Amino acid sequence: MKIGLGLSLGNIVLEAPALDLIAGRARMKATAHTAAPIIWTPASASPLVWLRADLGITIATGVSVWADQSGNGHDLAQATGSKQPTFRASSGPNSMPCVEGDGSNDFLQATFAWNHPAHLWIVSKTLTLVDDAYVCTGTGDDAPDIRTMSNGDVYARGGAQIGPVAGGGGAGAWHYYEFQHNGASAKLSRDAGSYTTGDSGTKDPGGLTLFAYLNGAGCSNAQIAEVIGFSSIQSAGVIANVQGYLHHRYGL
Repeated sequence: MKIGLGLSLGNIVLEAPALDLIAGRARMKATAHTAAPIIWTPASASPLVWLRADLGITIATGVSVWADQSGNGHDLAQATGSKQPTFRASSGPNSMPCVEGDGSNDFLQATFAWNHPAHLWIVSKTLTLVDDAYVCTGTGDDAPDIRTMSNGDVYARGGAQIGPVAGGGGAGAWHYYEFQHNGASAKLSRDAGSYTTGDSGTKDPGGLTLFAYLNGAGCSNAQIAEVIGFSSIQSAGVIANVQGYLHHRYGL
């Protein structure tokens, strides 16, 4: 006589294919299986905008559209072929895809309702160091931005400026930057390191621009693999989840 039995303990599943009842004695064979891990993604936290270079890329002359993965339809676009950044299939961290601005006139942009305070992560690498090269910013005058300087320092602002980021920036290495644009409580960090704090001002982003300021000034020769933006400052739990996700995906 055989009776099937299954027990689940957390991520361990114990399966007893049968209880063999022989001469009044029961024998149970158990096998252990590790359940597949559940991978957290930014979609779980309902971002306002989420761009990832392995998703939503449309190529014309270069990247003409980088589609928002948040579900909010905040797709970044560039209609002019000569200003479209280049798609790199394996130049990102961990040989992932990325998008590259030429530092001359490339940029992508979308205008949408994004107010202060704002919370942003960006995975990027600077290729050429020049002063006031904008990795990302909003769409209005003095909109919040992250930019690099010729000495490798990285700053952020949104009407006022904080920085340089602890640990520096430099060229030729991938990092992820977190910017909490929150007035006098603003924070800026690199790779989940210690925060540089200060007052970033209270300007609204009003959208998102990559590789330039406004409509093409201050272009950066840089690569971007991912952008995650929120319309409020996130909890410690969400911050930890984003950090873990970026570390797992990119090894940063």
